[in-house]
Amino acid sequence: MAKIYYEKDAHLENIADLAIGVIGYGNQGRAHALNLRDSGLRVRVGARSGGKAHQTAKDDHFDVTSVEDIATNCDVIAILLPDESMAEVYTNSIEPYISSSKTFVFAHGFAVHHNLIRLPDTSDILLVAQLDPADRCVLYLLQAPVFQLSSQCNRTSLEMVGQKLLLTLKELDAPGLVA
Repeated sequence: MAKIYYEKDAHLENIADLAIGVIGYGNQGRAHALNLRDSGLRVRVGARSGGKAHQTAKDDHFDVTSVEDIATNCDVIAILLPDESMAEVYTNSIEPYISSSKTFVFAHGFAVHHNLIRLPDTSDILLVAQLDPADRCVLYLLQAPVFQLSSQCNRTSLEMVGQKLLLTLKELDAPGLVA
């Protein structure tokens, strides 16, 4: 059974010293990165040099670097790419550069559930997904978490945009969704 953490249980200072990288700066990535930064966290963006996302992230005053650099130097890696490109980017630009345990964050579980990417066994895997239209956040942390997150839905931490559910897919054998 999932251990549920509510806003009162989570503390932003537990992740304040972690380097957070957001890979993908479209609708999801931009919103997540801005909310994390607005919460006072260190956020870097990984984007293709010369691409629209790269320029948008620079215009938003982020430290923009390569995906490979994010994979090498960030503790938390939010992979917020479209499903059709996620496996290729992961295989070519993330997986070869992972040298230690990382925490991976996804906005949906498709690539993990369907084994399109193979995450290290030593990593924590988090899913940030829409819960329901209710004005609340629920955090499910099923595996011993690297950190606990603050959950003020409209401003802080890895819940990011709107009402979100956070869970570890690894403990659930990566089903992608909680019934």
